[in-house]
Amino acid sequence: MGAIYEISAECLKSLDICEGYPTNYTHMNVTVFKESGDAVEAITYVKVSQLDETQPAQEYLDIIKQGYKDWGIA
Repeated sequence: MGAIYEISAECLKSLDICEGYPTNYTHMNVTVFKESGDAVEAITYVKVSQLDETQPAQEYLDIIKQGYKDWGIA
């Protein structure tokens, strides 16, 4: 579960700076599905140097949990 944001190219550039693109993170094109079943093409960030899936930091988990509350997901 999650949320999809539609953003401008300018906003993507700002996010890239915050996420350390392309040094720390790279873009990955993904297809996500709305509750209606409609497919949406999206971009997500993937850590460049991380080969294995690992647990996220507690600080990051707290941000995700707050986002879920803000969107009424959890």
